[in-house]
Amino acid sequence: MRFRSGDGMAISDRFELEYPFTAFIVERYHGPARGYTLQGRDYRWDLGLSYLELLYNFKPPGFHVLSQRQLTTQGAPTVYVDGVSQHQYSDSRSNPGKIGLCRGGGFVNSRDNRDADADIACVLIWERTLSDEEYQTVEKWLSNKYGINTSHAVDLDAIARKYVAAVDFGVSREGKLAQVPDAITMPVMMAADPGGGASSADVNELTNLTSNIHNLESEHSRLTTEIANLKASLRPLDSTTERAIVFDEIYRKQKRTYQINKDLYTKRTRLAKLRRIRKGEVPPLPMALLHTDPRGLTVSSGLLGFAYTDSQPYLFESALGRMTIYFKGANKQFFSAYYDVNTARARWSLAVGSGSLTLVSRATDSLVNDTSIVVADGTDTDHCNVTLQNAKTGLTETWIDIPREASAFAQVLNGEAGEKSFVGKLKTSLSGAAITTIDLKDGLPREAPAGSTLLVEDSSSGSKQTSRLIIAAKAASGAKQITITSATPTLNADAKVYLLLYDYASKASSNRSGYTLDNGNLQVDVVVGSTTGKVGNATASRTTEAQSPQWTADAPGSALYFDGTDDYLPGTPHNNFEHEGDITLEAWARPLGSTGDSRLIHCKSGASHLALFVGTPADPC
Repeated sequence: MRFRSGDGMAISDRFELEYPFTAFIVERYHGPARGYTLQGRDYRWDLGLSYLELLYNFKPPGFHVLSQRQLTTQGAPTVYVDGVSQHQYSDSRSNPGKIGLCRGGGFVNSRDNRDADADIACVLIWERTLSDEEYQTVEKWLSNKYGINTSHAVDLDAIARKYVAAVDFGVSREGKLAQVPDAITMPVMMAADPGGGASSADVNELTNLTSNIHNLESEHSRLTTEIANLKASLRPLDSTTERAIVFDEIYRKQKRTYQINKDLYTKRTRLAKLRRIRKGEVPPLPMALLHTDPRGLTVSSGLLGFAYTDSQPYLFESALGRMTIYFKGANKQFFSAYYDVNTARARWSLAVGSGSLTLVSRATDSLVNDTSIVVADGTDTDHCNVTLQNAKTGLTETWIDIPREASAFAQVLNGEAGEKSFVGKLKTSLSGAAITTIDLKDGLPREAPAGSTLLVEDSSSGSKQTSRLIIAAKAASGAKQITITSATPTLNADAKVYLLLYDYASKASSNRSGYTLDNGNLQVDVVVGSTTGKVGNATASRTTEAQSPQWTADAPGSALYFDGTDDYLPGTPHNNFEHEGDITLEAWARPLGSTGDSRLIHCKSGASHLALFVGTPADPC
């Protein structure tokens, strides 16, 4: 995002930054205004290059990663630039509170300079302090994403975690899998969790907070009862000493309940904040296109940076049309992530007469959206040259002299024009001087368009000799003489002549070593439909963008806690529960020390007696 002097953006008032937190910003200056960028609106706090320039005349060119992590308002935080400590504040800092960028932030103060000509590429904030491993992993991710050298960025290989890797193979119509190189480098899918497991860390904290709150509430309830009993015991006591002992015990327990209330407030506030954060924290992550094999089949893959486990994950097909993996978290939590296989292919349009051809991408990765399809002049008006190029995948294909007629154009690009068909035998021998025509014993069984290739196979000498001749002018069906471009072949009478509508071996090429285009282009399928006419010179216009299959970390929500005594969740009466036939009930539950049969779901209404138990009751209803 580019900011110019006077520009700014205020972050929503609903978000207030409080300690503990970890913050990253990737930025650079592009003009003379070099004021504060990320800053607090309630208190004087900032993170950016401006303060370093002011103190140290620190003016490195290009983008840089700036970061800060702080546990409490006490202590002097340190600012890192590209992994190197550049400045440590001399005093403690207040909670930043509401924040903003450039003119959208800044605590009102005459010393503030909030005008900035700045490019801000990324802002990441965690409402906790990342561990050293997580901290450096984020730096590694940012340095790879924005091409920045960081001094102590770590390799993911060095992290003692076992990440889940996913590979999606393309399958041909014949059921063959896409080929992959012997060694591949998987992209790390960490956009949802650049901390390399911060989602899991948040869930750990959620789990611990929920347990701690429950324990504190139980202790508070117990102390309240004990205090009431102690107060009741005061009445029959006459001894001053005995009453003093009881009062002392009441004071001690009341002091503890006061501390519990403070702890409950802090933990409940933190729990509510974590729940708000997690409601929308995990955006879908598209699988990255890794490789296109010589047949045009693709392989997509990714290392799921948000999914790591020491146990084997399990993959199941979902009734919702998704693939779901289940895996155990570091603290034995039950995690899942699902792969949404709903996709969309990119589409382009090429004008043909009064209609158009549709070109559909073979892959679904978003990288294919950048494919350029250009039609230009061929050797004559009936033929054209086509270039398919994608700078992001690095694949370029060049097609020479494709027929402009719509159906033939599609046949060639789709790999359907490479079959040779027998059209006759040579009437006379050819040798020596250049020739421009050949004669057949019998007439052509079909029309032979200009630019097509004749394969002449001569086996009279005992070994087959093949010559390629290019048809210079269209030959009608039944013609016995064919005009060719000048050539000097040596051929005997009765040599077999085959018609090749398109000579892939000599006219189609790619910039990938070892790749052939005999089966058509590697990037698009051409759909003709009822379109007729000739394709003109043009650049195909994209009409639909591709959508990749996506992984989503299925963030756990907040489970309901039942004490096993008098807690229950009443259901609203509904006619759908009136069910006389078979029915399936499902509930995810974690029993906590149940000694008998526990009803998870219970419905007794009219003709329906339904129950789901933990246990094997003799009479469920």
